[in-house]
Amino acid sequence: MELKQIGSIHDYVQAFTAKMLEISRMFDEDRLFHFMNGLQSWAGQELQQQDPKDLSSVLAAAECLVDTSRHPKFEYKPYSFKKCETATTIV
Repeated sequence: MELKQIGSIHDYVQAFTAKMLEISRMFDEDRLFHFMNGLQSWAGQELQQQDPKDLSSVLAAAECLVDTSRHPKFEYKPYSFKKCETATTIV
């Protein structure tokens, strides 16, 4: 499966979820691998640090990631978490 994050994480999560609805026969471990493999490197590294256990928790945590390089007021950090109940906030 060749799905890669090009834009926002939200867009990637939506595209990945839609693609998974089309593929019924895939182990959860493989789905997790393909999701992580398609992320931009900064997002994959951040999610890897959280020691992902299953796809649903990784998808929820990914939705909480914010690429602050796209937001000028946050230029001092390459990435951060927005406030989200499913993930830890990086300060």
